[in-house]
Amino acid sequence: MILFEILRSSLQKIVKAIEENQHESRKEWLLLTLKVEDKIWFWEEGYHGVEISDFNMYASKVNYIHFNPVRNGLVEHPEEYQLSSAKDFSTKEKVF
Repeated sequence: MILFEILRSSLQKIVKAIEENQHESRKEWLLLTLKVEDKIWFWEEGYHGVEISDFNMYASKVNYIHFNPVRNGLVEHPEEYQLSSAKDFSTKEKVF
């Protein structure tokens, strides 16, 4: 619970900084993304952390994250997404 309070406090400070920064070119988008009906939302409602208990579960979660840009039609292959670590995982000897 302590970690949640730290995160909530930090997020409130981030939102306030965005609101007060006249030079932030993404202000409208960021606030639209982070605030819903004057409540700050960062995680999806109903999100619950999951303990990664073995390598197969780890591989599954990494692949899920890497394929998000593909599922959303941003790229054809995970390695093509500029901000992804997928290219670090794609080698001749597949990690997964």
